[in-house]
Amino acid sequence: EDVKNTFPLSEIAQNMAVAVKQAENLSHPRLQADGLISLGNIYEQSQQWVEAEKLTQKALQLAQSQNASDIAYRSQWQLGRILKAQGKTQRAIDIYQQAVSSIKSLRADLASANPEVQFSFRNEVKPIHRQLVSLLVNSNQKDHLKNARDITEAFLLVELYNFLLD
Repeated sequence: EDVKNTFPLSEIAQNMAVAVKQAENLSHPRLQADGLISLGNIYEQSQQWVEAEKLTQKALQLAQSQNASDIAYRSQWQLGRILKAQGKTQRAIDIYQQAVSSIKSLRADLASANPEVQFSFRNEVKPIHRQLVSLLVNSNQKDHLKNARDITEAFLLVELYNFLLD
């Protein structure tokens, strides 16, 4: 059953804000960043862009301070979506590119992970690449078009490599 239909978003947001505060009180920045991403996502869903951006930016800062690429790429992706929704296309492109860089740093760590984890990760990051390429192509700037091609080729090479490993 869909949680949004069971509980109002405002109630979920209040509970998540409490969880974020508890993570802060426990001096657990990774948990706090995860909570901020979730809270920012609630605001994103309700199209409260300013608050969504603020919370997601704070999550990103915490993730980067902890060198937590696994949290950073998710907050960068969310921030990119929020910026795109506000019409801040160039900033969105920049953030999406940062997400792709964070993903590249994680790929090396995942090389030794079991295949199910790798498959799950590939499925999770595929939309990030697609959305970035879409933003780049729709910008109709020549350098962006070349960048879109390069990102697509790099992603396809990773897919081919993973296929051959399987």
